[in-house]
Amino acid sequence: MSIELITPSAQFVDNVNGFHIMRNLEKCARTCYQSEFKQHTKPTAEFLRGIIKSGHTSVLEHQSVTVDVITSRDVLAEWTRHRIGVGYSVESTRYVNYSKGVEFIIPVEYDKNAKVFPDGKALDIRYKIFQEACETAAYAYNQLIKNGAKPQEARAVLPQALKVNMKVTMNIRAWRHFFELRCASSAHPNIREIAIALLLEFRKKMLPLFEDIEYDKDFYINHKTRIDSIFHVSTKETMQTSNQSVLNLSKDDYEEYMKATEKEKIDKMTAAMELDKDAKDEPEFEQMDLDQLIDMVFGNKVPDKRQLKGQLFEDMEYMESLRDLTEILFDWDRNGGLTL
Repeated sequence: MSIELITPSAQFVDNVNGFHIMRNLEKCARTCYQSEFKQHTKPTAEFLRGIIKSGHTSVLEHQSVTVDVITSRDVLAEWTRHRIGVGYSVESTRYVNYSKGVEFIIPVEYDKNAKVFPDGKALDIRYKIFQEACETAAYAYNQLIKNGAKPQEARAVLPQALKVNMKVTMNIRAWRHFFELRCASSAHPNIREIAIALLLEFRKKMLPLFEDIEYDKDFYINHKTRIDSIFHVSTKETMQTSNQSVLNLSKDDYEEYMKATEKEKIDKMTAAMELDKDAKDEPEFEQMDLDQLIDMVFGNKVPDKRQLKGQLFEDMEYMESLRDLTEILFDWDRNGGLTL
């Protein structure tokens, strides 16, 4: 019987398009105010920040994200305290037979890469005891199985550190609540490290929805190597840009600013689109800059291209490909969103 000691991990089940999530949330939120006709008068990111600041977070329940998590049974017990707006599918110890191999999660307290070890040699002793306890439990489990016990009976000797795989789906409002509680310094360290790792990844995808949530930065710094390795499907980094400051620039400064940054944004979206299996159907987009895309969609109907680009600029940070950009441009055109 093989025994492995591993660290926790997590990943998105499907590709998460943060821009689509935020756009859909804005559409739902504007229903409450019957302001759908105003959807294109400000960046989606700016609108959602206002929604969250006002406390109107019920609209965030319209979109959800699913993650695949490998963690310990003790973290599972704490995580499943979150019930509203949440769905779980969990590896069952009743039916899974661990007699051929079993995995245990190393608690974050035994993180060998931590910058600060409060106990020194005593910590090494405790870790050795932990290892021996896992080995003893695994041996006892295997002996019970060999003597006719079913997995649901033999599982009684397995410790809280037993590895568990689970799929977790939460709506955006539920994720915010989860992060607010589990990223705090008062949360148990084993769930705190996963929560912080997930929060940082969610911010990369849809920063305006999670940027106001605090997390235990001292804990993160101390265990940075371990926490950064939890989410092993890395996503692109996102820079927060103030759309207001862009619009306040002088004409000359604005043009210089856009030239320096616009090409980089378009190049990133073009690169993402080239990975899309359907990108070959839209080759004309690959060589276009933002001015050309606007001209293609609107022709000469744009009264103030500078202002339109300013409104688009922040939302472009969250778009996955040129298809997202052209989608919003065509949507603006269809819905008469050019009352700038």
